[in-house]
Amino acid sequence: MRILARHKGLFCGGGLLLLIFLGGVFAPSIAPHDPTVQDLRMRMTGPSFTYPLGTDTLGRCLASRILFGVRPSIGLAMAATCMVTLAGIMVGVLSAVFRRLDMVLMRITDCFFALPGMVLALVIISFTGPNPWGILLALSVPGWPKYARVVRGIARSQLAQPQVEAVRCMGAGPLYVTRTCLLPWIWPQVTTIATLGIGGKVATIAGLGFLGLGVQPPTPEWGAIMYGGLPVLGIAPHISLFSGLAIALTVLAFTLVGEGVHEAINPLIGEDANETMPD
Repeated sequence: MRILARHKGLFCGGGLLLLIFLGGVFAPSIAPHDPTVQDLRMRMTGPSFTYPLGTDTLGRCLASRILFGVRPSIGLAMAATCMVTLAGIMVGVLSAVFRRLDMVLMRITDCFFALPGMVLALVIISFTGPNPWGILLALSVPGWPKYARVVRGIARSQLAQPQVEAVRCMGAGPLYVTRTCLLPWIWPQVTTIATLGIGGKVATIAGLGFLGLGVQPPTPEWGAIMYGGLPVLGIAPHISLFSGLAIALTVLAFTLVGEGVHEAINPLIGEDANETMPD
């Protein structure tokens, strides 16, 4: 609680994120209507008591569709982040601990850095099809190199420390050194990057849905909802507005949490370091 009180961004972002999570978890209970039920007589109506956020072009409850859209958007983003984090840690640690593998692994990493992430994602989806597993793979393959680079830098820096050298000279193997000397320093830094990365992946999933390559109907998805409102933007702006607002608030929440975690982990960054940091 002291950390939350000290870092306002972490408190605000965590509260907003908690509300979004609760909305997604309890969507079947709190959604006003079934998100797939159509009522063409009520199509494109504005917010009202019956439809809190209005209806879309097919007369479906927009509030219900946004609530149910939390699950595929955040669920896929978090799953992909876990995959790229584990892959990046594995590659980065192997590259730092086993110098013979360093050249090969880093050149492979550089090759992935040379490919634009969205282009590579589109290529993968063109082969796998717009299904959840294809989207998960498309998000994971371009994302691991930055984690590998960060982990490699942290691991090599720690391996050069005298205490780590002493542990290795005492006969400790690579697994013991990694578990006791490297991971305690790697996890905090990677956690910050991963938290910020979830927000970026939520935006990427929405972008794929906007292009028709994301989660397919009838499953509600924020990017697809936004795209569905574009043809009627002049007469029913609430469709694209509320779905875009859901994306923006989710990305903002993860960004605030990531920055708050970074400030909490690194005491040299934040209010305590303002006097020592150059202008």
